[in-house]
Amino acid sequence: MGSPLLKLFALISIILTVQVVSYYGYAANVTHYSLNVLANSSHYNGIKQVQVTGTISPAPTSYNTIVNFSVTSPQDTQIYASFAPVSPNGIFKSIFTTGLSSNWTNGTYVLSAVYFNATANTTFTWTKSALSGGNGTATPKYSITSLATSSPTYSGIQKVNITGTISPTQRLTGVETVFIEVVAPGGLQADFYSAVLLKDGSFNMSFMAGNASNWINGTYTVDARYINATRNTTFTWKQALPPRPKPVTNNSSGGQTPIASSQVSIRYIEAAVIILIGIAIAFFLRKRSAERYTE
Repeated sequence: MGSPLLKLFALISIILTVQVVSYYGYAANVTHYSLNVLANSSHYNGIKQVQVTGTISPAPTSYNTIVNFSVTSPQDTQIYASFAPVSPNGIFKSIFTTGLSSNWTNGTYVLSAVYFNATANTTFTWTKSALSGGNGTATPKYSITSLATSSPTYSGIQKVNITGTISPTQRLTGVETVFIEVVAPGGLQADFYSAVLLKDGSFNMSFMAGNASNWINGTYTVDARYINATRNTTFTWKQALPPRPKPVTNNSSGGQTPIASSQVSIRYIEAAVIILIGIAIAFFLRKRSAERYTE
């Protein structure tokens, strides 16, 4: 009786030990991230666009990963929440607009970011202005009436020109920028840019496609944002194929001339024939040797 019980006890002990070791081994291998987040200003008034930037360390190993961020009012109420894709170097960027609703009141706001086991926050102050509803002036309803790239397709490292227009041309004081986000296949943020809005309501900017290792073949989306207006367009990008090398041979003058494809085929045939002849000779010699041995 004692021996089977001791064996059962030993088996249970081994199982528990393996589970404990596995748990603590997993816990030791969990990556502990550090995170920071910043706004492009410490104070905003009225309807303004806030540029959010931050970094994660160490940089994530996965391409399709995001940081969640939110804005909390002076009354400790969350008034905005969104996410930002993280680039392979650990940088994330996004934007949001202040003062678009009555939830915005004078005071100090907290901008918070969360990524797995890491959190970070920063603060900024905001005050009302005539164009943010504080004095009864309505915010204009904007629309991005056009948005286009200079070509529908690109390959390798190429310059992409983006143009667009906004209506109405009346702009809010201090809001002179259209934000451009380039999103890769699968929703990963490839690049983040800004374009200056001209007096006639037009904007343009350019960037280089394929200039980083995170560019992959597929369809890219260009998102443009200005206050309460958004619009997008798409283009395709693929890696440039390397030039195909030409077969060469030496000529009598010491230079090199291309070999015709028919010549290459003939040489392959000649080589195959030589190999077959060699196999036949080897088989014949083996057979003759076996016959002599039997005699």
